[in-house]
Amino acid sequence: MNPRKRQKKINDEEKRKFDEDPHSNGVVSCPSPSQLRLKQEYYDHQARLLRLYEEDKKLLADDRPPKAEPEAESQLMLRCCFALNVFSLVGNLTASILSGSLSIMSTFVDSLMDFLCSAVMNTCMRLIEKPDTFNYPRGKHRLELIGVLISAILMAFANIGMAMQAFNDIADESVSKLGVCG
Repeated sequence: MNPRKRQKKINDEEKRKFDEDPHSNGVVSCPSPSQLRLKQEYYDHQARLLRLYEEDKKLLADDRPPKAEPEAESQLMLRCCFALNVFSLVGNLTASILSGSLSIMSTFVDSLMDFLCSAVMNTCMRLIEKPDTFNYPRGKHRLELIGVLISAILMAFANIGMAMQAFNDIADESVSKLGVCG
């Protein structure tokens, strides 16, 4: 018998079962490890769904409103922070336009960065709220980390740009004090 095509011989009783099945060729096949893993994932998912249904049933049986979860509180805080950042941004923009001072312009850039970071984090939280277990079987909770990374990059570029503007203004002032016109 060829070792590449090992087939398990079956007895007469099992053969009768396979004779009824048009797709079996008298060969008993064992599921592959990936098939076993997929089957286990399916059963784990079903068990999780049953557990969630039981929790829903308990919540519906209980007439008390459910306690606010920490995630709901953090979402509320993010939205309030976003609204405050909008008001701060408008105020700082008005002040920087009226004064023309780099110091006040720096606070405007800081407010703009707070606003952009709030927008990034709100977007990430909205995306996390919408579960998609098919495309994201492990969940979307890592989006929050990506949002923090994007916010840090935005702040770094804004601070570098503000520092460059300050150095340019200092250099322009020192050149004009020397009487050199370029």
